[in-house]
Amino acid sequence: MTDEEGNLFDYINIFSDIEDNADTEYLTMGYWLRASMATTGSNFALGIAGGGSNPFEYSNIRGLVEEATYRGTATGLHMKKDSAEAAPVFDHFNATATLTANFGDENAAGTVFGEITDGQTLGGYSIPTLTLGAATMASTLRNYYGDTTGDGLTGKWGGKFYNDGVSATDHPGAVAGTFGAKTADELEGFIGAFAAYR
Repeated sequence: MTDEEGNLFDYINIFSDIEDNADTEYLTMGYWLRASMATTGSNFALGIAGGGSNPFEYSNIRGLVEEATYRGTATGLHMKKDSAEAAPVFDHFNATATLTANFGDENAAGTVFGEITDGQTLGGYSIPTLTLGAATMASTLRNYYGDTTGDGLTGKWGGKFYNDGVSATDHPGAVAGTFGAKTADELEGFIGAFAAYR
């Protein structure tokens, strides 16, 4: 939306697999941008989130063993500049998110890691593969965090498990979170969210 005096602009891009009001297990992800370019000064705000309903009961995590693989989608914004002085060019992208959880045992909760692959912007630019480095799970913390790397890009990522199984020893049914990465010269960067099911 644009205001003639304040030039207020809102852009929202959110995805969800909610089917109806009775759906109790769903994931959501997306981002939103607000820009206010009034004559008194400009303000920008960017938000990004990935989550869902029915958070996994983390007190069960030390009872889980073996691997679980999660596959889904990712979305976000890509930024590129021709030089440090140039204006940034932004474009929306979609990609594939794949994560693997190596559940530990009663002494260690294990790790989760993954990749963002097959990404392409609306303008047709193929984004590099982003590696979501191993993040340590803990029964006392619902969220976990790791490093993002790929093709000269570095950053952080984080996620959370969703959807309890019938048994306390069932793997979580889904995972969702956010990621970001940029080059050292800050001429290219990504920020995104992912949602994936087992």
